[in-house]
Amino acid sequence: MSFLLNLDEEKLDRIVPLLPKYEEKIAASEPIFQLEGRRLEEIMRTLPHYQATYDQAYQELKSLEEWVNNIKEKKVGKLWKKYNESYSRALSTRDIQAYIASEKDIVELNQILIEVILLKSSMLSIVEALKQMGWMAGHVTKLRIAEMQ
Repeated sequence: MSFLLNLDEEKLDRIVPLLPKYEEKIAASEPIFQLEGRRLEEIMRTLPHYQATYDQAYQELKSLEEWVNNIKEKKVGKLWKKYNESYSRALSTRDIQAYIASEKDIVELNQILIEVILLKSSMLSIVEALKQMGWMAGHVTKLRIAEMQ
């Protein structure tokens, strides 16, 4: 079951405690890429597990980013309506955008969104590096087989 089902639009403070889990996962990926002293068989055996794990984390972060973006759009829409309809004088589009951008909720959402995007990008880099590592290990294996023949 997805952790997104447990999140609430009104309680954004539940998102922030989720992020250290991904930071730890990113930090834990460094030893995976330490190839010196490891046997090729071990690398080939563990690679699919790591790739699946990190790809799943990447997909979760991608979903979390989309979820935060949706909440932001809803809040911006409500604030736009507030400033457009119930303000004492007519505001220009730029004025409304400036007021909305300085709202506390929007600033917090932007900070959370930036953090999620950074984590997602790091996770994508790890996934791509694992794919490259699999490609490399496969070719090294083919070279060794060709050498034996």
